[in-house]
Amino acid sequence: MLSVAQLDERIEKCLAILADNPHSQVFAALADAHRKRGEFGRAFAICKSGLKRHPNYAPAHIVMAKLYLHQGMYEDAMQSLKHAESEDGVTRASEQLEAEVLIGMREFARARTIIDRLRLTDRGNPVIKDLAAQLKTAQGSPIRTTPGVEQEPSKPGMTQDDVAGTSILEETADWTSWAASLAACPHVIKVFAVALSDSGTTPFSVLAEDGQG
Repeated sequence: MLSVAQLDERIEKCLAILADNPHSQVFAALADAHRKRGEFGRAFAICKSGLKRHPNYAPAHIVMAKLYLHQGMYEDAMQSLKHAESEDGVTRASEQLEAEVLIGMREFARARTIIDRLRLTDRGNPVIKDLAAQLKTAQGSPIRTTPGVEQEPSKPGMTQDDVAGTSILEETADWTSWAASLAACPHVIKVFAVALSDSGTTPFSVLAEDGQG
C-alpha cells in the first residue's frame, strides 16, 4: 500500500502531465490516487470528466467500479467493471473485483465460483484469502438496513450518476472537490458560491465548471 507521501507525489506527477496534455489518459491514475487517499468526491469528478473524453478507457472504468463499490452501488460497479472487461478482457484483478462486487450484491454462489477458481492457481494470494473471509462473513450476516428510516427516493430526472455523485459528496468535507463533483453531474455547467454576512452578500465566485456547456 502506498503511503500518503507517495500518493501525493503521484498526484503531482499526474497533474503535471495533464497540464501539458489535458487529453492525457493519466486522469485515471490521478483519480485512483485520490480514491486511495479517501478523497472520493474528487476522484469521482476527475474520473467521470475524463471518461467524457475517453469513454472506452478500461482503467478508468475500473476506478469507477471501485468508487461505486465503495458507495454500495453494486449494479453500477458491475456495469463499469464489465465495460472495462469488454475493452481489455478479463484479468485476475478484474475477477477479484467482480467477486467483491458479487459479495456486496449477495450473489454468494457466483462469488464462491470465482474465488474457488482463483484459489486453484494462486492459493497463497492474500487478496484471495481476504475475499474468502469477506464471503464467509457476508453469508452469516443479515441484509443491512437502518431501522425506522426509509430510503429517500430519487428525484425525477436524476440518473444513477447523479445519485452516485450525491452520496459521495456526503462524505466529502473539501469544498473544492464537492463543487467539482457537482460540476461533473449531467446538465450542470458551473457551480457558484455566494458568501453571506450581516451586511449583505459578496459577489459570487465560480467554484468549478464542467466546461461542456
